[in-house]
Amino acid sequence: MTDRELSDETMLRILREALDEEPPAGAVAVALGAPDLVGLREELADLEYDSLIDDALLVRSSDQHWRSASFSFGDVTLDIEILDDERTVVGLLLPPEPAEVEIRQFDANYLVNTDDSGRFRCVIAPGPVQLRIRRHEAEIVTAWLTR
Repeated sequence: MTDRELSDETMLRILREALDEEPPAGAVAVALGAPDLVGLREELADLEYDSLIDDALLVRSSDQHWRSASFSFGDVTLDIEILDDERTVVGLLLPPEPAEVEIRQFDANYLVNTDDSGRFRCVIAPGPVQLRIRRHEAEIVTAWLTR
């Protein structure tokens, strides 16, 4: 056997150790929350842009500490940004109209309203977020985002 070859026992030990690792708590929380992601009156918005994905393709490394995303549903666009402090969420709903924005987290929910220009801002706890927009008779829900 060469230095690069592993014995069957060694490979089985490595596999056992990998399978015994606990998944990250955030991943477990997102998985457990998945059934509540979309209800009967809600529509899941399409993710059109995500700085975590799209910007990573353009640069080799980044010191970016914020995250932005753009969602669409029909003629409605929702742009959001989680700022550097990882606690402030700002957003813009277009076309601008009165709407209720619920920012959901696993331990808390925050309720804000858009202003006349469709903007909103909220300070939240660090961690994954999901936004639910209530406008007219419809509810639009985003995918869960992490910073």
